[in-house]
Amino acid sequence: MRTDLIAAVAALALLSGAVSAQTGTATTTPASPAVGETSQSFGVLHPEGFLEKNVIGAGDQAIGTVEDVLLGPDGRPLRLIVSTGPGAKDVSIELSRVEVRSDSDALFVSGLTREEVEALPAFAGDASMTSLSAGKPAK
Repeated sequence: MRTDLIAAVAALALLSGAVSAQTGTATTTPASPAVGETSQSFGVLHPEGFLEKNVIGAGDQAIGTVEDVLLGPDGRPLRLIVSTGPGAKDVSIELSRVEVRSDSDALFVSGLTREEVEALPAFAGDASMTSLSAGKPAK
């Protein structure tokens, strides 16, 4: 009887150790705002993957092309610098407004029309901003 009890306790200890190893010890890195279904799933797309992507607004209107990415102090992308066309201005769009879809190579900014983008102020970087394409303060 005592041998059976010891065997049962040992088996239980082994099983609980296996469960613990499967559930609590894995280390994961949270995704930064990159490719998937919504704007909150940017973890797969490296910040350089945004460069030269077409940006589509509300009603599938062409907004422009990503010319640069502004990075935060931690190196994660914060804003896209979008060129609205030849001879037009560059504008800054918060990454939180951007959606990456698995069925398209373009970036989508729902709720932002071409007219609203044209009404945005021209992007004017300063020395406190880090630009991905330049690897130094934004232009």
